[in-house]
Amino acid sequence: PRYTYLQQIQNVFLASTDWSFYKAKSVGLIDSNGNIILQFDYSTIESAAPGLLWIHKEKRIGLATTEGKVLLFPQYGKVEPFINGFAKVNNGYWYEYDEDNDSSVVHTITEYSEGKWGLINSEGILILPPIYDSISVLDDDRIKVSKQIGGNHIVTGVANKKGELLIRDINGNYILAS
Repeated sequence: PRYTYLQQIQNVFLASTDWSFYKAKSVGLIDSNGNIILQFDYSTIESAAPGLLWIHKEKRIGLATTEGKVLLFPQYGKVEPFINGFAKVNNGYWYEYDEDNDSSVVHTITEYSEGKWGLINSEGILILPPIYDSISVLDDDRIKVSKQIGGNHIVTGVANKKGELLIRDINGNYILAS
């Protein structure tokens, strides 16, 4: 096939077969010999971490390898960069509406409906489900999570990198909650 756009991402090339680059289902991956690594089913592809790529389809984001293996099908509205082998994922969604402001010009507005945060590892495995208002990956093999309960009450907790909730024992050491 003939490509209308090529851009190197890590050791592969993002390629498009459509003149309108951001048209849905027009972007895939090829290697330096022109072999298709990832089919042209995506609206865009971007670097996530060494060997990993964010794949975008129908306003959803998933994860693939630079070898073309899809680890996580596009299902999240937002993602954040990998930190210590983990990335935050949000289950909200993008939507559009037209705004005319009583003028002859109509503007299409794109906004995000905020969802809840979860956490995946670099293999695309869900470590924490998207039920938290905030997640912080700490440097000491712990993950801080918080969730609003009821009106304004915020509950904060800690999990390990397997997603298991932790509590402190009588000596102040973290142990499994279950």
